[in-house]
Amino acid sequence: MATSLGPVALTVAAALLLEVAVHCYRALLSRTQSQSGSCSLDDRRMGGSMLAGITLILRSRYLLGLVLFMLLHTSAATLLYFEQGRIVAGSYADVASRTQFFAVVDLIVSALTLIFQLLLTAPLIRLIGVGGALAALPLATIVAFTAMALAPVPATVALAQGLRRAVEFAIVRPAREVLWTVVSREEKYKAKNVIETLVYRGGDAASGWLSAGLTALGAGFGLVALVIVPFAGLWGWLCLWLARRQQQRADSEQVEGPFHEPH
Repeated sequence: MATSLGPVALTVAAALLLEVAVHCYRALLSRTQSQSGSCSLDDRRMGGSMLAGITLILRSRYLLGLVLFMLLHTSAATLLYFEQGRIVAGSYADVASRTQFFAVVDLIVSALTLIFQLLLTAPLIRLIGVGGALAALPLATIVAFTAMALAPVPATVALAQGLRRAVEFAIVRPAREVLWTVVSREEKYKAKNVIETLVYRGGDAASGWLSAGLTALGAGFGLVALVIVPFAGLWGWLCLWLARRQQQRADSEQVEGPFHEPH
């Protein structure tokens, strides 16, 4: 479709699908409200200020660890994204061909994610634990950086990015959600919102500036790939620390009731 109809037509199709999704959400919300009886949505509101999520994060080492995890994740993903864009722009002259290439990459990601989730995710997390599942992302990131630095061609981009993103979606994201099962309701719905929007997008923007600065200084992607190794080591240690804290909180909750462990 990218080559026959053009990228603009795909953008319009995506907008229409989003519109359909919004109407489905409104229908589900209306049905939920009608079936809730005396327990209205107003009864379940938590209240508090719009800055509550930030203050909750600043008071909790566990949540600060999740912030650091997200910053490391988005920084690595953004640096890979810019290098991917440079390689593809140098290999494909027109926008339609580039769109077609990225569609192939997304198809690889979706297919691998589905296969991993059906066959691998649950037994793997049981085998290596939450920490091991989280650590799969820094490991896959090192592999992607190394591959794209050694062979900066579209085929390497497709395989490296496809595998890395499939690992993220199929293995790491479920393990990351486990980390949120041992926090309070307010932390889950306020602090999580801040981390997955403000922190994620802020880290994304800062990493873009970092990439532009490194390019201006003449630093090649090979140098960036070398520099990322110690950060990946820190990232792996953080994964194991978060998993231990999650287990401690879960054990404390079983003994004392929910959320009694100090932050």
